[in-house]
Amino acid sequence: MTERGDNSKTSDLSRPEATDAYLPLEYYVDFLKFLNDRRDQIEIITYRDLPWGTDYDFERAYPDEWRCWEEQLTSGERSRHKIYLLLQHDVDNYPERTTRMLEAERSLGIRSNVMIFNTLINRPKLETSGDLEHLEYPLDDDVLRGLQGDGFVIGYHCNAYEQALFDLTDAGRIFANDVDELRARFDIEFFSAHGGVRDTSGQSNACIRVPESLRGSIRWVHNTYGPRFHATYSDGAFASGKKPPEALDLRAFAKSWRPGRRYRILVHPQYYHERPSRLRHMETTPWYREVWARYGGLSEGRATSDPHSDSPLVSLLINNHNYAPFLGEAIESALGQSYARTEVIVVDDGSTDGSRDVIREFGDRITPVFRENGGQASAFNAGVSASRGDILCFLDADDLCLPERAERVVELFSRKPPERPAMVCHRLESFGERVATGSITPSHYLDLRLRKLKGDVVRMSDADATYQYARRFAYLPFLASPTSGISIDRRLADLAFPLPETHLVGADCVMVRAAMLLGDLYGSQDVLGRRRIHGDNHSRFSQKHLVDERFLTSMNDYLNGVLEATGREPVIKVFDSMGATRYYTHIGSVRDLLRLTRLVPSQELSWQTLSYSIQALWCAATTAVTHRRRDR
Repeated sequence: MTERGDNSKTSDLSRPEATDAYLPLEYYVDFLKFLNDRRDQIEIITYRDLPWGTDYDFERAYPDEWRCWEEQLTSGERSRHKIYLLLQHDVDNYPERTTRMLEAERSLGIRSNVMIFNTLINRPKLETSGDLEHLEYPLDDDVLRGLQGDGFVIGYHCNAYEQALFDLTDAGRIFANDVDELRARFDIEFFSAHGGVRDTSGQSNACIRVPESLRGSIRWVHNTYGPRFHATYSDGAFASGKKPPEALDLRAFAKSWRPGRRYRILVHPQYYHERPSRLRHMETTPWYREVWARYGGLSEGRATSDPHSDSPLVSLLINNHNYAPFLGEAIESALGQSYARTEVIVVDDGSTDGSRDVIREFGDRITPVFRENGGQASAFNAGVSASRGDILCFLDADDLCLPERAERVVELFSRKPPERPAMVCHRLESFGERVATGSITPSHYLDLRLRKLKGDVVRMSDADATYQYARRFAYLPFLASPTSGISIDRRLADLAFPLPETHLVGADCVMVRAAMLLGDLYGSQDVLGRRRIHGDNHSRFSQKHLVDERFLTSMNDYLNGVLEATGREPVIKVFDSMGATRYYTHIGSVRDLLRLTRLVPSQELSWQTLSYSIQALWCAATTAVTHRRRDR
């Protein structure tokens, strides 16, 4: 057994102020402000907030904790419309930098998890000579205790295996001693294993065996073992170059977040400083260059633009089912955009016609998503989940994008209020079988009263007007373009998705109505796509969902759920509204059609409701005649 004192001495290293710091502290502070500005969407959590119960089973990733978390989301105790984010700091050295970072968090009311050593060692010396040297580790205990009182979590950053000079038995003793000494100063309930120096067999501090005496009082939360997260970002190995530089872009990680999911960010405070040094192997990385361009002149005042919101990324989402003859052309049109910042995601919904071979031919130019046949809504959900874009453009696999679509859509979204979710529609030129040259869909845009709107860009509805309409008529009309003419922003996607997966087609009917309840709906006169008409269009059969009771019930319940989730009374009653005419005609219910002729005008007497009443009366009459002929 190796004693801790063997081959060891204490030293106070002389360290230049900005050594080992490669990112401006203000870059991280602006990220905190980004989180703070989105409190309605993002909830910051700590390890203490997780529903542990009596679960200490770190070897199985705390299964009871995860099950309880999922139950809280299902029951509504936690909102599925929020993103849950945990911030962790591993204080490997330069604890004074940690203090500045934590004070910035506290000033914004953001809590984090701080993992500290009990003893700091000279890692480079251990790695090169095998000698153990203890270093000064000037933690400000008063500050840390104050932060712990404000809800921050202080945990143990375990380097016991290094301290034991790679003696596993002695490491267990040191682990227990470190925890005891730290608990004399802080409330220590969690620990993470420090990466640190590896022994000759490649093992690191993560091979530690938790002493039996501590297994029921401390939880392993990071590095080898820990609770589950949908994804974790770490700036670890920033200086070593062991990670692809693109993987260290915190902005890109933030853009991948989805509501109802749990994420973790691991930040090493030593990398952040008011006067950082440039890291040579990162200088060719676009995101790193952008950060330096914004913050490079810190001593003379930095740029004030938000580094976490550069030019919007546009996701082009292609949904496909057995459209192999057209799919390749659709993908090429999406890849051929004049706008640079795009990604193309192709969701194949259980095709059996060779579509997947077409998709594979494009290699890493696209992001493929292969799934069993679940219908259009299922494909939409999968595409949105896989996307990272700020703006999402939908495209049916038998249609085409014009090259300027993404560029023009970005421009259109830039005109709308940034805080309001939105859907933007554009027009499509039809082509193919038996189509008149120059045929455009839609020919014009309508408002909620079905009045034609004039102008290059028109607002067809907003959330408040839509809700008032729904309160009056228990129903919403469909005002948008077909699927390939629809684009939404990420804010709307986060609120509206996932869609209910109850029918093979008709997902756009649900998505558009949800968008109308949640934000603004715009229409542009621009023709930015081409709609193919052919003998096998799924849209030829899409009207079947309007006479499918299961689909209508699902849409009714989903839209009311959207209203309840946004604090409004559920008022959609499809079967008591103008939206039920086709359904009652299909099932031959004269009684219900006659009921609607009286009910709808009673909601509001106008030319629109009178026109609808006449239409329902006509359907009732023709249905009655059909019944009489059948009964003869």
